[in-house]
Amino acid sequence: LAIDIKKTDKADLSSALVKYIKSNYGKDEAKRAEPLFDEIQNTRNEVRGVFGREGGPAAKASRDLLVKYYRQISLLETRLPFGDGKGQVKIGFTWYDSFKPNKKAFMYALALEKASVLYNVGSIYTFMGVHNDRATPEGLKEACQHFCVAAGIF
Repeated sequence: LAIDIKKTDKADLSSALVKYIKSNYGKDEAKRAEPLFDEIQNTRNEVRGVFGREGGPAAKASRDLLVKYYRQISLLETRLPFGDGKGQVKIGFTWYDSFKPNKKAFMYALALEKASVLYNVGSIYTFMGVHNDRATPEGLKEACQHFCVAAGIF
């Protein structure tokens, strides 16, 4: 049983982050941080292209990309305040339910972004498990490991 990934809409992280740094730390600091924020934005744009239905190397590459992005936003979360309040980085995140694709969740909280990215990592592991050759003992063992990792993430 493979679980579909969640889809997301565009979110302009880079501009919001640069704006926050500029208003709180000055233009010079914003200019120095801009390449880092652009890299995070590019990673998120790549995350939007993850489909999750493949197995093998493509699934591993998707997993690695999602984990990279999760690490990036986790680091940001420890450094900057996110939300829709005064003095916070205001970025709206929209994610669609994987079981009901017409149902969406929208928040200005990084928690939604992180939870959805982790969910997609779990989803990728389910596809990795499904695409293993479960006719051999080694393949079955590896598939079970992938399903266990997915269960732990969920």
